[in-house]
Amino acid sequence: MMSADRAYRRGVLLCVLLSTGIYGVASGELAVLVGAWLIAGLLWRVTDAGRAKAWPRPIANIMLLIVALYTARGALDGGLNVDDFSQLVVGLLLVKLVDRRIPRDDGQLLTLAAFLAIGAVLTSNELLIGLGLLLFVPVLLATAIRFQMLASRVEADGDRLPRARRDEPARLGGLISGVTITAALVAAMVFVLFPRGIGRDVFGSWGNAAIGRQTGFSPEINLGVGGLINDVQTPVIDLRIVDDQGRAIGSESEVQYLRGSVLDDYRDGRWARSSTRRRDNERMERVVPRAWVRPSGVSEPTGRVRRAQITIRDTPSGRAHHIFTLHEAVGLRFPTRTQVQLSRRDGQALRTGSGGQLTYEVEYRPAPEVSVLDAEPPERGSITFDSEIVRAEAELALAPRGLAIDPLERDPRDDALAVRAIESYLRENFTYTLDTLAAPPRRDPIDWFLTDARTGHCEYYASAMAAMCRAIGVNARVVTGYVAAEFNAQTGTYIVRSSNAHAWVEAEPRPGQWRTYDPTPPDEFSSIHRPQETPGRVLRRWLNAIEYAWISSIVGYQGSSDRADAGGGADGDSPFEPPGAEGARALSAAVLNTLLIAAGVAFAGYGAWVLTLAVSRRLGPRRRRQPPHLRFYDEALRALARRGLAKPASRPPMAHASVIGAADPDAASALAALSTLYYDARFGGRELSEADRDRVRTLLQLLTAPRSSENPGTP
Repeated sequence: MMSADRAYRRGVLLCVLLSTGIYGVASGELAVLVGAWLIAGLLWRVTDAGRAKAWPRPIANIMLLIVALYTARGALDGGLNVDDFSQLVVGLLLVKLVDRRIPRDDGQLLTLAAFLAIGAVLTSNELLIGLGLLLFVPVLLATAIRFQMLASRVEADGDRLPRARRDEPARLGGLISGVTITAALVAAMVFVLFPRGIGRDVFGSWGNAAIGRQTGFSPEINLGVGGLINDVQTPVIDLRIVDDQGRAIGSESEVQYLRGSVLDDYRDGRWARSSTRRRDNERMERVVPRAWVRPSGVSEPTGRVRRAQITIRDTPSGRAHHIFTLHEAVGLRFPTRTQVQLSRRDGQALRTGSGGQLTYEVEYRPAPEVSVLDAEPPERGSITFDSEIVRAEAELALAPRGLAIDPLERDPRDDALAVRAIESYLRENFTYTLDTLAAPPRRDPIDWFLTDARTGHCEYYASAMAAMCRAIGVNARVVTGYVAAEFNAQTGTYIVRSSNAHAWVEAEPRPGQWRTYDPTPPDEFSSIHRPQETPGRVLRRWLNAIEYAWISSIVGYQGSSDRADAGGGADGDSPFEPPGAEGARALSAAVLNTLLIAAGVAFAGYGAWVLTLAVSRRLGPRRRRQPPHLRFYDEALRALARRGLAKPASRPPMAHASVIGAADPDAASALAALSTLYYDARFGGRELSEADRDRVRTLLQLLTAPRSSENPGTP
């Protein structure tokens, strides 16, 4: 069986490794995780496997100075955030591993590990963090309890550690289990009963952790920059679409385009949003929870409308950022107060608020019906992209279908066919690649793509198609965002990964009707956004289902106070709430009220017990009645009190024997011998022999005998 000392030291090391591992997963920094583990293992080994053989104090101080300077530099660059705080704690943990001299240093080490776990929770709320905490918390509790036992023994007996009782591991296991279960119940009650968002305004970006990290999306396009685009599989968005009855709809054969940034201004290889549209009646609107935000001039949507629930796993804090919608969004709704801008002209949506996870609802028109986004569309027939190369390529695309390139010579009813012809031309005559060379200096990237390179990624395809549409008199714009093609039938949701970032085209073949076109070759599109069915993908689908349950049920849980704040009525109803949810909430409320009453009674009982204990201590020290074979210890304490050598309640017996040694050596010697026998019997589990009992009687007679000193002094 592992010794108590070895189990304690391994528990300390495990707390350090688990806390740094959890933070490494939360931050997404694999180098931090591996580096911290390697350094911690090395330092643990050179300090004799954690036996507190500390390094010289000057070396530890130099290491602390390096950690402090590194943190200060980060704070001066961008202010102290959660990452900076957590990296500081990692540094302090590693330094403390070589500066362990007394049990209090181990206590500081465990405290730092707990703070690092808190930093990980403030960084990310993904499922792996929750699983890591389920392992970390019991280990921390067990190690903390062993630390308290070690500290108490050292305080009582110096370096002498009594032999552990045979049943101590079982007793300690029961105590740790009880404490863990109690803490879990209290945490669950606090989680359920307390409203969401407490302290969010105070803590800012520290108050709402993300679930993973959002990467891939870019609000602008800069063509001509070479390099390899990484295929990162990090989940960033969860999408759920429902019909009028609240049933989830979707399939792997149906692709959803999540619109982020709408770009209509092209200059020198850069697509951006035109300044006129940024100024035209587009400003942030402060909205209340559960209230629909509509484009300017739209009261209630008409025609066929669908609803979608979108969860962005990480959003920035304190600045305007894009949120994602579907084709022709006509309404947005948020569970908390926020500021939103929904453009009337092109449907682009911006938001300002606290960072971290964000869940909201979108109403949109799935079919290209007559749009309300452009009440006065531009006059048909104007050519808005002046490039002979682009115009020549557009002519090559339209010629096989007998379509005129000049808008004045082409039937307006053929504009849709012309746009589709350009889309097919790009798909069939160009090569898709994620590894793109840079455009030559002073060369327009679109011209270079259409003539020399003839290979590129989705941004080149979308840019070329938008330019070719404008060159034949059809209004077009580039849209960046994500495509949702990975449907999970178990959860009824699409999962969107960083690698699903995409660029496509919205063109206006009919006045006021904007339609989505994607010139990316279908085979390459499927290989990137629709992975092949493999055993690994099946396993990942089930893991995604578990993670979605974690996000929607745990991280995204909304308490009763949040629902009350959201308001009621028809406008407050959501199709994402399943039938019978109201009855389930009533049952949950009854259960929660019962738990609350039980918790109140338990708290009152605990308070009464603490008060009784405090009063009894005020009236005088009273000891718990000992078993019959251990009552000699109480008799010894009473004999000492009669001799004027009473032991204070806070002083260990061996320490008291040292204190009274000068005043009464015989009594001190007898107390030390009796304390040793008492420790061996109570904590060591040893049964007293007949000789031990005779010795106890002799020592008690010595203590009860009259003192020879005339003037005893009280220590």
